[in-house]
Amino acid sequence: MRWKNKNSMLIAGVRASRGHPDHFENDEDFALTEFDGGSVIALHTPRETVKRVHELMHANHTLPHEYAKAYKGVIDTFAQITEDAWIHANHWPWKADYYFASSKTPKPIKEATVAYIADELAIANKKREEMAKAPGSGFLLWPEFATRFRAFAVLIGLYGDWSKALDEVKFDKAQRDFAVEMMKLLTNKKTKRRRRYSSTPGKSKSSVVNRRKVAQTFEQLFSPPKITPPRQNGFLDEEYEPEGYFGKAPPMEIVELPLSVSIDQAEQGWKMGRTGTRVIRSAVMRPIPSQYPFLRRMPIVPGGTILVDASGSMGDWDNVKKWCVEAPQATVAYYAGGHGEGWLYIYAMNGYRAADIRKPDGGGNTVDGRAIDWLLSQPAPRIMITDRQFCGSPDSDLQVMRLANLEKEGEIEVREYRNKRE
Repeated sequence: MRWKNKNSMLIAGVRASRGHPDHFENDEDFALTEFDGGSVIALHTPRETVKRVHELMHANHTLPHEYAKAYKGVIDTFAQITEDAWIHANHWPWKADYYFASSKTPKPIKEATVAYIADELAIANKKREEMAKAPGSGFLLWPEFATRFRAFAVLIGLYGDWSKALDEVKFDKAQRDFAVEMMKLLTNKKTKRRRRYSSTPGKSKSSVVNRRKVAQTFEQLFSPPKITPPRQNGFLDEEYEPEGYFGKAPPMEIVELPLSVSIDQAEQGWKMGRTGTRVIRSAVMRPIPSQYPFLRRMPIVPGGTILVDASGSMGDWDNVKKWCVEAPQATVAYYAGGHGEGWLYIYAMNGYRAADIRKPDGGGNTVDGRAIDWLLSQPAPRIMITDRQFCGSPDSDLQVMRLANLEKEGEIEVREYRNKRE
């Protein structure tokens, strides 16, 4: 049911330059700010304090022509979350700051906002639990992160204290670093990585360009395009350049080492069958004998892919050699980078391996994203051995978050290594 609130106090908060809207209330969870050209003509809200404040902020600060420019071609859910976060982090009506947040926001509104965010985070926590119980439930990744990210923005506006907001939102490690970088863009802060976070949000408005960067980054990360398999023995094709919003990712050269050594374990193995050279005693001694009581030698088809992070933070180079040599029945590769470029070396494939393993020319990460792209183009199951300390590229934080998402989706199994002797 919907009705017009003729005595609404909410419309008094809309600036005269933005229009003279009507206020329609409803018994459902429906909230919308309605525009005609550049003017606000109606506010639609439920009887809920936070959503009324939210629509009031949209009425005063969302400009239809800027919205269209910022989010042209972006999927609606990513555009909406970005715009909501930008409004709350920059335009909370009571101008919260570190010292006076509690006194500036009216107590009933502050209490209602805190309660609302607690409910939202409880939903996010439930989604996180569901993902932990059911690996591969990737459809929950965006709703879980989006709920926390919007809550982060609301609490920045309410408290004016980034650290306090982060403590309440409880991102996981990969989410936290990525969310901070995105929020710095929305608040016009420098996007240089920091261990300590500012206690007050940026005072200047985020530009249309930055909002677009954030929305497109969300779309890239949570709705990734199909990966074009990179070319062997050469650099990635120039046509393959995922739309980057931190800057262009460094190039990666793919080097297939001479695969001259046949891997014995990959040529033959034992398989159960109805005929063969060996009898399985336990199979013939059962009350009902098995139909497959024999073992026979059969070719083994190598399967799966293993990618090793060969950067300096992974420790001694001998570790990389050990991981490659001990994983023969798969496609095995390792990568590293430095000085604005990187290399991925294919050590084993199709039952053959290289006679010698070549040490990379650099000891940095640099091309983590490119290497993950390569891994996704290879046969499953896919394993990546890494310490997750990605660096050396403008999109390093994004790639940490991306790997965490792919792990939750069941696309890649991560074997973590922390630079210690095993």
